Amino acid sequence: MPSFLPPQSVGFPSEWAREGLPSFGPDWDRAIEFGVDVSLLLENLALTPTERLARLQQVADFHALLRDARRVGE
Repeated sequence: MPSFLPPQSVGFPSEWAREGLPSFGPDWDRAIEFGVDVSLLLENLALTPTERLARLQQVADFHALLRDARRVGE
């Protein structure tokens, strides 16, 4: 028996998960049924490539800030 179970096997209502989300085919629908938060994918795909790169740079800058703060604390 796998150490994880699909959300529907533990009472995750797939109808509720689908509410308001588009369907892009059976693989997309299966991801939703399995519990993947596709809203994050939709949000990122709505951005332009330049906007996505800007967000990525913000995350990289924040990571560097945390890394440097950790080094100072050592």
